[in-house]
Amino acid sequence: MKELVNQIAEHAFFFIGILAILAGVALLTLLIRKRMGQAKEEQKQLFEEEQLFRMISDSSFQVYILVEEENLLPIYVSDSVQEVLGLDKEDVMTDLTALGWTLDEEEKSRLKGLWEAWDRRNPFLADYVSFHFKTREKQYMLLRVEESQETGCYTILIQNINEQKQTEFALREQLEQAEEENKAKTEFLSRMSHEIRTPMNGILGMLELAKMDIDQKDKVEDYLDKVNSLSQFLLSLINDILDLSRIESGKTELLCEPFDLFAMAEKLRSMFQQTITEKGIRFQIDMEDFDVHWVRGDEMRLSQVIINFLSNAVKFTEAGGEICVTFRQMQITEDSLRLMIRVRDTGKGIEPEFLNRIFKPFEQEDNKIAEKYGGSGLGMAISDNIIRLMGGQIVIDSEVGRGSDFTVFLSLPVAEKNVAEGKSEDRQNSDRVPEDMLEKYLAGIHVILAEDNDINAKISVKLLEKDGMIVDRVNNGKEAVTTFANSPEGYYDVILMDIQMPELNGWDATRQIRSMERADAHKISIYALSANAFVEDKRHSMEVGMDAHISKPIDFKKLREMIGAAVRENRA
Repeated sequence: MKELVNQIAEHAFFFIGILAILAGVALLTLLIRKRMGQAKEEQKQLFEEEQLFRMISDSSFQVYILVEEENLLPIYVSDSVQEVLGLDKEDVMTDLTALGWTLDEEEKSRLKGLWEAWDRRNPFLADYVSFHFKTREKQYMLLRVEESQETGCYTILIQNINEQKQTEFALREQLEQAEEENKAKTEFLSRMSHEIRTPMNGILGMLELAKMDIDQKDKVEDYLDKVNSLSQFLLSLINDILDLSRIESGKTELLCEPFDLFAMAEKLRSMFQQTITEKGIRFQIDMEDFDVHWVRGDEMRLSQVIINFLSNAVKFTEAGGEICVTFRQMQITEDSLRLMIRVRDTGKGIEPEFLNRIFKPFEQEDNKIAEKYGGSGLGMAISDNIIRLMGGQIVIDSEVGRGSDFTVFLSLPVAEKNVAEGKSEDRQNSDRVPEDMLEKYLAGIHVILAEDNDINAKISVKLLEKDGMIVDRVNNGKEAVTTFANSPEGYYDVILMDIQMPELNGWDATRQIRSMERADAHKISIYALSANAFVEDKRHSMEVGMDAHISKPIDFKKLREMIGAAVRENRA
């Protein structure tokens, strides 16, 4: 029994020893595996740190610096300091103040003040302007500093923010432009309200006075003359506003037709000679060094500019002064003429500070000028835009108390002689019927008036009938076509056609009339009477078969002359 117990004991100790060995091996295995895991983790951490530092060092727009808080000694400086700031890494590692080499004194002082005011609780943030140390190129930078209580170090980030700043500046510029445009719009509406309401007040007031004194013919005529004068001023203002609006929006089209520079100068003389002479001012127009008379361009628009210069010269020149207009050929080639047109006066002159804004809309030298001389302040802005559209420029030379020179430099194509002669204004003038002969040609002729506005129709009918014309008024283009189609051939002499009408507009009505298979459909004179007054509208009227385009408000004197000339030609 004892022996059995001993055997069992021996076997038990053996198994216990085996178990102990196995436990030791297992423990050792676990320890080895743990150590290997730690080693891998450390290796991974080292790899990640290496990648981070490589990324930091390779950054082309950021600099990272680690600095001991106690003595401000750099522990780490990223390699990018050379590219971003133009500084050598060794210089910054040796002395942190080397960062100041990229700053001017004013910026250094500003950053120092911000640093001293830093509360140390939140990261230090500041935008600043620096210069690349090597290239001296201006740069916008962001400085961020964080303090670590655990490590006792400052972490510094310096980042190039040029792109962000450019975006910020662009957005700010757009905002300022929008605010400026909004301000200009408000000022525009305010000035327009004043400029329009002032003559309207005069018109309405004069009409009230005319009603009060209706039995006193002389007074009524005086009131109506003033109404006419104010209406013309109001119309010119509206035209100026529309001109400027279309020019600035790029919708203005310029004509390119032959015209005679000498004839244009003569028209200017006729227009201003009496007014200037009556004011006691000497007036002359000189044509210098010309080899050609005819050029291609927009005579009306060019005249508009010179008329504006002359009108200002007349306003600001006192009796005893002088106004001189000079047309001069500067240079000529086979195809174009380099031209100078100068308007010189001996008037009050212009203050130097106003010359910088003279081409801005609604600008006038001061309130006293507007009160004394009137005007909307749009003329010079329109003139400048017109000449720019023509590819030229305006040069102003002025001295207070001595006078002003307004000079246009411009190149215009030379017109072919045969084409120019065909467009001769003198020939056109020779076709006009003398005033004392108009009654002979106007009395008894038959006219179709297509006008949908009752008031406009009533005025037109009354004025046309005054000359003995027989007028049939219709309300739209469709009725105009039907009336003409149902009439005997040759019955009607003239058709006056509004453009904007219901049922059928004037252009389409004209097309239908011209397409009819009857001889008078191609011979009858058709004139557009329209509030559409732009070049493209007039051109379109010609394209659809109209003989002329007369803009509203209608110049009835001109209309009578045109009708008389057409009737005379048809009867010839």
